[in-house]
Amino acid sequence: MDTPHKLDEQAVQQKYMELQMLSVQIKQLQKGLMAMEEQAGEIDSVIRSLDELKGVNPGNEVLVPIANGIFVKGEIKESAELIVSVGSSVAVTKDIESTKKLLANRQLEIHAEKDDLMIQLQGLISSAQAYQEEIERLAEELESQSNMSKTTGEYTGSM
Repeated sequence: MDTPHKLDEQAVQQKYMELQMLSVQIKQLQKGLMAMEEQAGEIDSVIRSLDELKGVNPGNEVLVPIANGIFVKGEIKESAELIVSVGSSVAVTKDIESTKKLLANRQLEIHAEKDDLMIQLQGLISSAQAYQEEIERLAEELESQSNMSKTTGEYTGSM
């Protein structure tokens, strides 16, 4: 049969494993938040680019991005209409202002998702703190029990 001392050690180990799992979840949520912040920043950049596009006349030469850091020279044929992907391999023609509204709505969605993740993150952090406190309490009890058994063993052995 397990001694109370052994059970306490197991409880500490169990709490520590649960704390480690919470730590992994916290890191995942933090990565998700960073990705959302990056998306919001990219949308801000696109909105600024759309504002700049208003001043570009047809026939102007521009650099068209092909991939990250790779461009091809192109010529603006029409700057008032954009072809916008709306998902599922579907693209529609939109003017600059309606495209900016679409992007602004996406930013609102991202901010709402970020708020939800922040609430989850705060909950996990609170749980992790509670686990940490519980581990410390159990560890102190274990140490106290260990010291008591050493003291009791000394007295018993000297009689």
